[in-house]
Amino acid sequence: MVLGANFAQAFQQFLPAASKYYNPCYSSTDRNNTIGLLAEVINGLGSAVSPFTEDVLTLGVKATKDDDVEVRSNAAFFLGLLAYWTTVDISSQYLSILKYLQPLFIVPDDASRKKSKRAKDNAAGAVARMILKNKAALPLDQSSKCFEALFDLIQMLHPLVRTHFDHILAVFAHVLQNSVPAVPKEKVMIPAETREQLVAVLRQLNSQVPNQLAACGLTAYIQ
Repeated sequence: MVLGANFAQAFQQFLPAASKYYNPCYSSTDRNNTIGLLAEVINGLGSAVSPFTEDVLTLGVKATKDDDVEVRSNAAFFLGLLAYWTTVDISSQYLSILKYLQPLFIVPDDASRKKSKRAKDNAAGAVARMILKNKAALPLDQSSKCFEALFDLIQMLHPLVRTHFDHILAVFAHVLQNSVPAVPKEKVMIPAETREQLVAVLRQLNSQVPNQLAACGLTAYIQ
């Protein structure tokens, strides 16, 4: 938004006016547009959204329970932006937010599949923003098991891995950049054992797809 933080004063009147359209008596299109619009406003306001955190959080959580998948998708985007931008400590709400986002990671094999995949992407983005803002408030101690499962899928050459291979390599590069000895302990993203497993997997991949690893800057970790 062009006004950015300068819109904060007007947002005092805009928020209740817009929020009234998130109501069961309005169509799913109206509800979806309301949540999507407010998400973009949050992003435009940046940290200036902070004074409105409580009201905005309540609305976002409510929208994650909507009957319409597109509304739930926008709600995930909405909550991720709020968590990222607000200067109010909402870490006590993180586990509740994760609980509301969790159903979005299940993509049904029906007519809503395409929209559900978008909702899943938005939920993943929300979690990523929460991690960037305050990873200490999230149960990241389970990340090692997630990586171990991913390593198994890679070794199996699972179709899902092939579809998202470039994204997976980008994630590997990110966590390795934040797990080298020079990084302070509190900022390390994966434990030493998981790092060793990851490097072993990369050495295996380097014999198959060296150019892709090099493009992501991963070659340096397997010398």
